[in-house]
Amino acid sequence: MTFFVLTVDTKGQTFNLKSSHVQIGDIYIPNPHIRFEFAKWTIVSESLEELDRIATFLIKHDSVMVEVRTHTDSRGSKQSSRRLDYKRSESVVAYLINKGVSPNQLIAKGYGDTEPIVTDEEIALMQTDQQKEEAHALNRRVDFKVIEILRL
Repeated sequence: MTFFVLTVDTKGQTFNLKSSHVQIGDIYIPNPHIRFEFAKWTIVSESLEELDRIATFLIKHDSVMVEVRTHTDSRGSKQSSRRLDYKRSESVVAYLINKGVSPNQLIAKGYGDTEPIVTDEEIALMQTDQQKEEAHALNRRVDFKVIEILRL
């Protein structure tokens, strides 16, 4: 069996698990979000159903390789956030492999606070603590980026 790697990069768009076509650079943002126990890399049980759907998608689309990308908010030390972040992405990868996804389809990567949805500057301008907390929560997330598509 011969494989070649499709390496054309796109600007990337979001996709959903019903998508029949994805391209390199596309990102899946789970909804509901994947959550973890506070300050741990243990996935909370409420997130398992969404991870099961992701596993089903990746098994069906076994030519798709994704980067499991975890992100933190900007609070806390950079070093501990980065370590926790990477451990969380490893935890998601391990769960998906346990569900039958090929390890060759998954790469764990922790981005820490380097790719916020809402910047600290934007958060500082918010009026209420609730708005600020919701913005920090948006920054704490897991997403899945298509990085390769293998073709026969």
